[in-house]
Amino acid sequence: MGDFKASLSRTLRWEGGYSDDPLDRGGETYRGISRKAFPTWEGWLTVDNLRSAGWTLDDNAQLQHDVEEFYRREFWNRVHGEDLPDSIAAEMFDCGVNCGAGTAAKFLQRAVGVEDDGAIGQATLRATAAYVEAHGIPALVEKLKAARRERYERIVENDPKQKRFLRGWLNRANEQVA
Repeated sequence: MGDFKASLSRTLRWEGGYSDDPLDRGGETYRGISRKAFPTWEGWLTVDNLRSAGWTLDDNAQLQHDVEEFYRREFWNRVHGEDLPDSIAAEMFDCGVNCGAGTAAKFLQRAVGVEDDGAIGQATLRATAAYVEAHGIPALVEKLKAARRERYERIVENDPKQKRFLRGWLNRANEQVA
């Protein structure tokens, strides 16, 4: 079903490298991994060591492996990417990375009409399959994208300082999934 490597590649195009933007609520990040949200990620030690030595982060094979395993464990597995059609898996994975895995799960659950508890289980997977059978994959992907766009607009409404990120978030949500 879903292709983790392709989904990861798509998402990492948006996540970039190292950043410590004071206006970014995620704070210090590497490849989209927030130190604030994931302070115990094993890659932070490598990031700190490489940065203090003045070396580039993106060329370090161990660090890139740690990034990949982090994303598989924290997002791909939590959104059940292996159990979803590829386009839906890619959208759910990217949404999970950008909005949180629980939020992505709720978006899917609302879209397919099951209780939105934020944890994808067999009931959600069955309802997803039924929705796809009745309406098609593109219809579900578009519902997920619409939920993301609404979320981003609400973030800016509640915190106008975040407006500088809105265009990028919307471009990301609107990106076509193969």
